[in-house]
Amino acid sequence: MPTPPSSQISMSSQHSNVFGSPDGGVDSSDALSPAARKKMFDMLKDLEHEVPQKYQQLYNAAHVPAPALDAALQLKATSVPKQLPKAKPQRQEAKPAPQAVPPKMLLEGCKVTDACLKDPLLLATYTSDLPKLKPQVLITHNVLRVGNFGTLQKDKYFMEVNINRMKAVVSFQYNANRNVYNLSRCNPNMFKTVIAGSENPNHIFMVKSPGQQFPAGLVMFAFMTKAKLLTPTKYTDNLGRVKSNTYIGATPLSCESQRAFSVLGHHLDKSGGAGLHVFTQEGNLVFNTARAYAESDDGPITTLDSDFYVTDPNVTMDDGKPGPLFLAPPLEYKIHWGAEKIPVWDASRYFQMGTDGFSYDSSDFDVARLLTMPYRDPLWMSGEVPIKSFCAIHYVASAYTKEARQHLTLNIAGVQILAKPKKAV
Repeated sequence: MPTPPSSQISMSSQHSNVFGSPDGGVDSSDALSPAARKKMFDMLKDLEHEVPQKYQQLYNAAHVPAPALDAALQLKATSVPKQLPKAKPQRQEAKPAPQAVPPKMLLEGCKVTDACLKDPLLLATYTSDLPKLKPQVLITHNVLRVGNFGTLQKDKYFMEVNINRMKAVVSFQYNANRNVYNLSRCNPNMFKTVIAGSENPNHIFMVKSPGQQFPAGLVMFAFMTKAKLLTPTKYTDNLGRVKSNTYIGATPLSCESQRAFSVLGHHLDKSGGAGLHVFTQEGNLVFNTARAYAESDDGPITTLDSDFYVTDPNVTMDDGKPGPLFLAPPLEYKIHWGAEKIPVWDASRYFQMGTDGFSYDSSDFDVARLLTMPYRDPLWMSGEVPIKSFCAIHYVASAYTKEARQHLTLNIAGVQILAKPKKAV
């Protein structure tokens, strides 16, 4: 074999180390991949180098085709669906534990509330978000009696009452859009008075709102002690003229009534501190219509006539025609006179056992809707309001001066029966 050029000798000596290290160490070719080893052998053959037998075997092994997979294994392999790479589990941020709503602090430092006997069932409702009120001077012919809210739980008088719902009603504050205010839970700064009339001007209790020209719609919760809404009471004045009106006597709740009178006195007492006269009868607070001259045919009101008020609700039938007419006397917050008919609604179904509404879930019961839309409930058509009924009494307030005395008038606008005594259920 001819001697290779020096360049080739240099290359051969350079590549001879590929097969064995100069110091006789382990061949690095054993660590090469078959593809890299084959490429190296092909290059040495091109240079006409002699390949040792050991490495010739490695070269031959590199040319042996890989054995075919067993058909069964191939079938099995093709039957395995392609697996998508598993998504790395996302780290979920730890949700904060629900925070308990801190209970409201009780009202402290209110001279009116502190001085009142509070019913244990309502004690927790006098919270720090209620206004601190100032005592007002009230003058009555006899001591005004106040009632206990807890009487509603006495089996002697009432069937089972949903007391939690009743508490929610009594602690209602106001709904400005519907002009309904529970003064025992309102701030005096929300209201004002407007003078009406010329000969004997009245001070009308109103909401402090731009453009407001109507009396504030007020509600008070009380036990009914006397009802004369269907039979007008007649009076003869000093000139022999006959006047008439209708009225109810009621026992308001302790602390609730004192707080309401504080707000009323704050605005309506124009006596300079002499006090506001409040009309009572046998210890009962009186809500009445204003006395008006009686007509010759002014007789007893026995029923709320079917033509009392008829309103067309904003509903339509499936065929697009207007829905049926329903008796729905409106709750009008205005001065009612003489024998004007005062609507009475039976709302006891929301509170008492044996009625349609007692089993309703709490989410279906809405206090504001109950008090602002009483016409959703049926009219009470069984005579006068049952004595001892627990009621929501709607009224407007005003004050007038007579014989140098300032008198408070609670003009009745409507009554909702919330709980009926056992005999009337």
